[in-house]
Amino acid sequence: GGCSTFFPIMPALSGFREAVLYDCDWTKIWPQVIRLLIFAAVLLPASLLSTRWALRRAMLDGSLTQY
Repeated sequence: GGCSTFFPIMPALSGFREAVLYDCDWTKIWPQVIRLLIFAAVLLPASLLSTRWALRRAMLDGSLTQY
């Protein structure tokens, strides 16, 4: 609970722990997989947009001399 629900490492570690230590099948770790897919669906586009914005900003400022 708490803040740990907002970090993708928690469902990844939880699913990995259940799969390795308790020899669970996909039906037991499916909730963690769904949470990781949701994180990926939200964070991947957000990171691509923020990287694009940062590169444009750096090119306008002239701080990226190789572009």
